[in-house]
Amino acid sequence: MRIYYLLVAFLFFASTSWGQASVLPQSKAEFSISNFGFNTVTGTFKGFSGTVEFDPQALADAKIDVCLSVETVRSGIAKRDEHLQKAEWFQAAAYPQICFVSEEVVAMGNGAFRAKGQLHLKGKTTQVSIPLSYSPGQLRGELNLNRLDYDLGTDTNTFTVGADVHVKITCFFKT
Repeated sequence: MRIYYLLVAFLFFASTSWGQASVLPQSKAEFSISNFGFNTVTGTFKGFSGTVEFDPQALADAKIDVCLSVETVRSGIAKRDEHLQKAEWFQAAAYPQICFVSEEVVAMGNGAFRAKGQLHLKGKTTQVSIPLSYSPGQLRGELNLNRLDYDLGTDTNTFTVGADVHVKITCFFKT
């Protein structure tokens, strides 16, 4: 019977993720994209969920597993935000979240890091690499994506809406 309790205790502790922190609601992703070649449309996504396990001294154990809610997109124009939910763009009914799951986090020197992993967006999964900066309870990163790689607005030419999207991510988590 004693072995049984030891086994139960072992399984409990083995399944508990020490050092994992929940992503906080003030996290956001900001984006910018060219519009007609002379204007820039900016906006945000919020509605983050997931966990971050990050200790600069133990990067082999680092893990970032976060999603954001597509329905939280805000560009400053409500009609455009509604349009972005539709099939031509994010198809929010079928793909309500955009997710990133790290496979590796490495130090780049001078307090900089790089997270490599899978980005899941509108039914597509791609390998991405995100340069990061860290301060306790916060990761910041930036990357560029080609919207056409994810079938976003494929019926809209790249003069009307540019192909390249610049994304800035601020992820807050409990420490």
